[in-house]
Amino acid sequence: MKRLLLCGIISVCTTLHAKNLTSINDIYKLKDKQFEDCKVSGFSLLKLDKDFIVGLNARLKPFGALKADNFDMSECLAKRNLQNNVITTFFWQKNNEILEQHIQSYIAYDRFNKNMLVILLDNDLNTYILGNRDQYLIDALKNSREPDDGIFNSINWNSSRSFRELGLSKGVPSKDDLIEMENQRYAIEKKGLLCRAAFDIADYVMKARQDGISKTNQLETLRQNPHKDNDYTKYEFSLIDKAYDEPAYKTNIEKFAVTKRFAYKTFFDCHKSISSLIP
Repeated sequence: MKRLLLCGIISVCTTLHAKNLTSINDIYKLKDKQFEDCKVSGFSLLKLDKDFIVGLNARLKPFGALKADNFDMSECLAKRNLQNNVITTFFWQKNNEILEQHIQSYIAYDRFNKNMLVILLDNDLNTYILGNRDQYLIDALKNSREPDDGIFNSINWNSSRSFRELGLSKGVPSKDDLIEMENQRYAIEKKGLLCRAAFDIADYVMKARQDGISKTNQLETLRQNPHKDNDYTKYEFSLIDKAYDEPAYKTNIEKFAVTKRFAYKTFFDCHKSISSLIP
């Protein structure tokens, strides 16, 4: 179950981070057990790095003068929130609100160059994107979330909505709103079909690997496919390479278990990718 932290006033949240932390860089030195014990959260970032809170408030300002301390909830940070130089977090409003909306916020922050991406979601899960739309920040956010994070998976990465549209969905939707929703539905359905196909391909590739089919044989068979799609074929090549990083096992039970693990991991990685099948 997701562990939560509630803080009414950020300045008094002295127990939200370990006593020995003096900067955001220290978070990278924590042991796994300290993450498990919820030693750090999004509120810790606000305490440890003034550039983080200044940058966050600057990006939130056009959104109805929303500020960092308008968020009263944050999740505990985990190892997955540390994506190389980028640290990610999630804030939301439980008791606070703006225009009768409880805003949720996903944030990716480059601790070195201070770039920041802020994704806001309203009650109806409409998306508002603030800050730097750099792909590496988007990738860091995506890779830091669990595959079954339904709220995060509802993000429309192409959204151009602004604060003036907040709450408008309660009335009659505009033509653009309907087009956006239709495009979002299509993208979700298409991605689902691709990921189901990725599962089947990964299952086939690993089964062949465990049955003694050589890597060369699998690659050559793929090259000779007259109906191959360039991008999809590159993806299949990558799956074959990954499959042969795994040793061949002896018993049927081991072969079955390893094959299914490879297929499931491929399926999950597919859903975590940003805009294409290839993670």
